[in-house]
Amino acid sequence: MWRSTSQASGPGGPLAVEPLIARVVQAENEARAAVAQCQAQAAQIVAAAQSAALQLADRADQRIARLQQRMAAAAQARLDAIDTEQSALAIETSATTALLARVDAAVAAVSDELVGPRA
Repeated sequence: MWRSTSQASGPGGPLAVEPLIARVVQAENEARAAVAQCQAQAAQIVAAAQSAALQLADRADQRIARLQQRMAAAAQARLDAIDTEQSALAIETSATTALLARVDAAVAAVSDELVGPRA
């Protein structure tokens, strides 16, 4: 039977309840402190993981940006080469056209000398 007094009788004689309650309260306090410490450690671990993830994402973004720059520079260099080649072909074509016109004129002149002027 439970009594509201600080003494209870048991098989080994009277038991002091206050020391037992004090031990329970102390154990509860120690458990709360341990839980709080675990929560703090967990928060630190989460913060460190978030920081590491952000650093990793930043490094990946930097690498992607450098790759984009290199690819853009390579594409621009190729476009410049194509423009240069196209310009050279245009000059070559106009030179070829001028040369063909001169050859046609020379053939006509030789033909006129050999056969006579065309009517």
